[in-house]
Amino acid sequence: MNRIWMCTLLAIVIKVSTLSAQTPPVRDVVTGVVEGIVTRTGTTDPIANAKVSLAGGPFDAVALKQLLAVFTARGVTVSPPSNAQAEERFMQTLTDSAAARGVSTVNPDIRSALEQFKAANDARFAAVSDKSGHFAIQNVLPGRYTINVKRDGFFEDASDPAFTAPITISAGQRASSNISMLSGATIVGRVTDSDGQALTNTTVQALSVVYQNGFPVLQASITKTTDERGEYRIFWLPDGEYLIAAVMPSATSPGIVSPTSGTNDLKTFYPGTADVSMAIPLVVRGEPQLTGVDIVVRPVQTYRLSGEVRSIMPDTPAGQANSPLTAVSASLMLAARDPGVPEEGGPTTLASVILRRSGNQLAGTFQISGILPGAYDLRVSINDLSSAGGAQGLLAFAAIPVDINNQDLTGLSLDIYPNVRVKGVVTVDGHAPGQTPVRLALQVDGSASKRPSYLGLAKRPVLANDQDGSFMIPGVASGRFRIQAGPGLPADFYIADVLQGISVFDTGFDVGKTPVETLQVLVKSGAASLEGIVRNANGKPVSGATVVLVPPVARRQNHALYRTGTSDATGRFKIDGAAPGDYDLFAWQNMPDGAYFNSRFVSRFQDRAHPVNVRESSKSNVDLTAIPSIGR
Repeated sequence: MNRIWMCTLLAIVIKVSTLSAQTPPVRDVVTGVVEGIVTRTGTTDPIANAKVSLAGGPFDAVALKQLLAVFTARGVTVSPPSNAQAEERFMQTLTDSAAARGVSTVNPDIRSALEQFKAANDARFAAVSDKSGHFAIQNVLPGRYTINVKRDGFFEDASDPAFTAPITISAGQRASSNISMLSGATIVGRVTDSDGQALTNTTVQALSVVYQNGFPVLQASITKTTDERGEYRIFWLPDGEYLIAAVMPSATSPGIVSPTSGTNDLKTFYPGTADVSMAIPLVVRGEPQLTGVDIVVRPVQTYRLSGEVRSIMPDTPAGQANSPLTAVSASLMLAARDPGVPEEGGPTTLASVILRRSGNQLAGTFQISGILPGAYDLRVSINDLSSAGGAQGLLAFAAIPVDINNQDLTGLSLDIYPNVRVKGVVTVDGHAPGQTPVRLALQVDGSASKRPSYLGLAKRPVLANDQDGSFMIPGVASGRFRIQAGPGLPADFYIADVLQGISVFDTGFDVGKTPVETLQVLVKSGAASLEGIVRNANGKPVSGATVVLVPPVARRQNHALYRTGTSDATGRFKIDGAAPGDYDLFAWQNMPDGAYFNSRFVSRFQDRAHPVNVRESSKSNVDLTAIPSIGR
């Protein structure tokens, strides 16, 4: 496939000046004006209608009050910050308090409140460039900000330090920053059936591949429709990795369940497969046009699943002695078993099952038709109404593997157990943590890693008791888990091992039918550090490169061992908190967030790895050559 590098870039020269005497003050605080000109890189050609905004700065009082109200309604009470220094600690205090009550920042309501809070803060300071490319943002409060720029057809160049280096606005200061943006690419192709006949008026999607905790997720980026010749044209695509799919509505594929797509519409991925694991991804790196991306839509064979769901739940919901539990509704979902296979959106309920009580057990049967061939995890969830898990309003899960080849699967059985508390003790160099803050969270293994409930669990680390090292993680559903450190662990400390009699640091431990044994988490001082300079193939320093210390292949499922750093404007990086051992060191220029946790992704660049041996308390200096831009 021919690829042509784009040469059109966008730059912005930004000047921060003091407020003139004619500009009214904001909140009796001396404010500033951020102004500049939007131009094309390497030219003086102005760009109009570019929206320039500032993110960050002091909290907006009204937005903060609304955010605190959402947390208070869930029993999480935190005092508002009193000054700028307190604001820097505020979010950590809020998430610590929430985690202790089993409230996760991935909870939809909490996540929405946090997003609204951020949006309200970021919307205060913005301007649009005029026909000469000039913009001026008035009344900027003193504080630290980052710059965002948006314009149709152009995208932020993540390797540009101006997007990552903060700007501090203070009285009497002048500052400047150059910002580059990349123009989008175009993908052109044709959609036909297996006989070569053009499929007109057919939806075609460009699905970007992003990563959550290292697991690929598909997000619909741009949607177009084929013309009378079956041809389509998708344009304004930013750099990234994409799957291109033709979408056949359920009316033309009745009854087909497509769990990868998250809908009942059947997606056929380029070059012509309904199996997303067989799709060929396209990596866009600023090409003006990729042609010949043709998709052939073929008939598919589907199969049926049937079986029983069982659960042992209390006779009455927690705190409701007069409300006997006689039946509950369970939701069945299907997910690709290989967590490296990308899926679109969140889990989709394929069927609902009513579980009715008989003695001390709830049970119900299910049947699902129209399943595409593949290797899946069949997962079922119900509301966990017990209090044993230490958190209310959570889901309890069960999952089994199913392989759908050339026949229906019957007689399947899933057993749901209530959520539990996971307890343990942390020692730091053999003693209680004392003044060393240790926060711990759980990372689930396998396909469950992309489910919101499990993502939420990973996002609510708990703080170990400083006197005896004890900790309790509430509301843990069935699955296999590994311990990982939360924020705040000092740079010279690391998790050395996790024990349940034997080491479960790499292998993980199971939560399910049997009680969870107490965990022993061994934290030690003497973590190593690495630093150096990232350069491109021409020897020039690369800013904004993601530098990752990756454990050996046999240990890559253990997220606690990874360490990262980002190169600054001079190409220099530093990584702290590394546990002793052998690693591969990589430097990616403009890599997808979190992709380094994905073994398939890393394996594509294994020949670019720099092997390093990290010793206790060592300080190593390593210079690296950046892997070229591969996406957002």
